[in-house]
Amino acid sequence: MSFTNIIDYVKKADSRLNLRNFADADALVFSQLAYLDFSCFKSGTPFLKMGGKAQESAAKSHSFVQNEELLRAISLSPRFRIVKVAKHVSETNLLFEMQFSATTFLVSRGLIVVSFRGTDNTINGWKEDFNMVFIDEIPAQSKAAAYLKRVASKYPLHKIIVTGHSKGGNLAIYAAMKQTKSTKKKIVSVYSLDGPEFRKQIASSKAYLEIIPKVKKIVPEESIIGMILQINSFYYIVKSDGSLFAQHNLYNWHVGDENGELIHLEQLSKTSRRIKNSLYAWLNGFSVSDRQIIIDNFFDMMLASECETLSDFLENWKKHVKVIYGEYRESDNYTKKLLRRAFIDLAKNLLANSFASEKKIKSVSTLNSREEPEKK
Repeated sequence: MSFTNIIDYVKKADSRLNLRNFADADALVFSQLAYLDFSCFKSGTPFLKMGGKAQESAAKSHSFVQNEELLRAISLSPRFRIVKVAKHVSETNLLFEMQFSATTFLVSRGLIVVSFRGTDNTINGWKEDFNMVFIDEIPAQSKAAAYLKRVASKYPLHKIIVTGHSKGGNLAIYAAMKQTKSTKKKIVSVYSLDGPEFRKQIASSKAYLEIIPKVKKIVPEESIIGMILQINSFYYIVKSDGSLFAQHNLYNWHVGDENGELIHLEQLSKTSRRIKNSLYAWLNGFSVSDRQIIIDNFFDMMLASECETLSDFLENWKKHVKVIYGEYRESDNYTKKLLRRAFIDLAKNLLANSFASEKKIKSVSTLNSREEPEKK
């Protein structure tokens, strides 16, 4: 089967978008659009009037060149151009380690799509993501729940599709599960696109289990972010280009050329399975309080480099690693011991899962060679 990406999909799709023909590829499009800045447009502006400011809207985002091309394509697309953008919000609070943004898309008189932005490039944004392993509700989650409540109240007669990529996928599920029964009835589906999962207390809660039938979680074959805290197999796997973190990029996900459905695979890659098992074993090796100490101190050390974004940090990583090591040496003995154990244990788990996988593969190969007679 031939494939395309979401930009090509937008250019080729010619049927006006509605609830009946909403496809997985449409969820990808709206999730990617959540990374753009729509503050330069008046609320209620349709996409067909946004082409001229596409560069301004995409300028501060990841993949800004592709985001600009996507918005220009959408402004000309028969499927998307009359969709209106409303209720765009974007907030960052360094003190409370919070980064939150959401946008509502008015698809038709009977349908809205609420899209939550994923993690940005800031160290503060990534810190908030990792806080999920020891906090039941991070600030962005409470913001997401309140935002969806306001939007549902504003459009009481509309059906709702909730979506998000990366942390945005986690926010989409959390916001949906926190709504009233009447609002939940209006929610048609919830998309989590390679979003991290929840701690056991939430994943086993009544609210979570009630919303799960409406959730469609999709991850790339070498998923890493989407496997954080993942303890079940309630997800679909999509073919993606690149490797590891490059597969997290929605522009690398394969969209079926004919119908806008994604090209699915049967299982995660060997690398993704190893990382998933390693992260699970590693996290369960520490108490919740120790997880907090590890994450708080590690990110404090990163911030000591005076870098605001991961890109800044990676540009001169050798210099910044020296700063981190200096901060580590100044830590108290318990913190140093805990951090040292954290990195050693993670390495051990990765190696153990790697060797276990190789051993399993060799065992299967040996078994197959015994069962199949040599062909002459």
